[in-house]
Amino acid sequence: MKYTTIKNPRNGCALHGALMTASAIRGVTPIVHSNAGCAVQNYLSRNFAARLGGFEVPGSSVLEKQVIFGGGSRLREQIKNTVKVLDGSLYIVLNSCESAMVGDDVPGMAKEAAERKEPVICARVAGFHGASHHGYSRTMWDLIDGAASLWISPGEERERRGRRVNVFGIAPGANAHFRGDLLELRRILRNLGVEANIFFGPGTDAGAAELAKAPSAVLDINFSKWGGFVCEHMEEKFGTPKLEFDFVPVGFEATREMVLAIAERISPEDGVIDVFLRGERDRFEYFMELTDEYRAAAIGARAALVGTESVVAGVGKFLSEHLGATVAASVITDLPASHGASAETDNPRYSADSEEIGDILRRSNPGIILGSPLEAPIARELDVPLLEISPPAWPKLTLSKSYLGIPGAVSLTEDYISALVAGEAARNREMALEIRRRAGK
Repeated sequence: MKYTTIKNPRNGCALHGALMTASAIRGVTPIVHSNAGCAVQNYLSRNFAARLGGFEVPGSSVLEKQVIFGGGSRLREQIKNTVKVLDGSLYIVLNSCESAMVGDDVPGMAKEAAERKEPVICARVAGFHGASHHGYSRTMWDLIDGAASLWISPGEERERRGRRVNVFGIAPGANAHFRGDLLELRRILRNLGVEANIFFGPGTDAGAAELAKAPSAVLDINFSKWGGFVCEHMEEKFGTPKLEFDFVPVGFEATREMVLAIAERISPEDGVIDVFLRGERDRFEYFMELTDEYRAAAIGARAALVGTESVVAGVGKFLSEHLGATVAASVITDLPASHGASAETDNPRYSADSEEIGDILRRSNPGIILGSPLEAPIARELDVPLLEISPPAWPKLTLSKSYLGIPGAVSLTEDYISALVAGEAARNREMALEIRRRAGK
């Protein structure tokens, strides 16, 4: 086995991904079986994806005694107290490195609670299983499988809904705009006559209610490799076919490609697709025409992108095809299982190491960096603008902003060109000040 050292990693552990996923679903309450620090570390990572974080997360807060002799009884007590104090439709127990290593029977504790008619399930997401993206994959499957076990009687036939689909692969914490992207997907699918289970965000049927509906969907739509794990299990257990995309669609052409692929699988009513795409094209072209006088600032700019694979691919494609950018570097931070800290390829590169990412960016000689606040030091060093498209998103507040579809393309165009223009204006001001200083001498 090849071991790799990563300095200054940007992705949390599997438990952190599980916490962000479970807590971002309305009606789902996580219970952490770990020491007190694990949930707080998730909070300190500044991935404000969820409604529960830090000291608000219910947890067993095991001490040295439980780590040595086992913490099953402590977890049993915590489950009972959480169900009494916190309202929830579904409770999910998340294990940790400590509880996994000492062999605590977390599934057994969850089963005990379920036998008391309490809606409790569990997910095995000890931090050493992988990064936060793995936590999303594992937890989404356990939530759906657990909801089906609790709320669907054995032998009960699941009625397939003609145009109900599940959306996977856009994960809390891993996607800085996950709420906005999912809401835009819901809007697109609704216009096609499709009912979408997106699991996160507002809506009377969002959250735990959609988990129970997931097995009756006719199609799983996936937008990243991390949703692939969930889709495989959905197909194996519930027979749900899948449709997978390599990137989050940005702009009209990518949206059109996605819509036509979905239409082939769900057979919408006659004329619906043409009407919808005509409206989307008109909207896209209208706003793109308004950028003509600013386009000169963007054409030929060398853009370096840092973030999750599906986002970097979608954004990079749009920048190069519609805004005249040269993608100087693409750094993928959600590492595939087949790679170590980085893959020996020029573009894209795989790395979760902030130090290595800085070296890649220096060599690419970018005119603008699209990444996270972690790239701010290198952006200042290179004197180039930084556009934040990736987590962690702190201290920037992101609620419903999206870079997906037509509205997302418009927002990305605004942000991208504005960053370039502002960067050029700042450099011009500095140059003018330097000329005045020298003239004064």
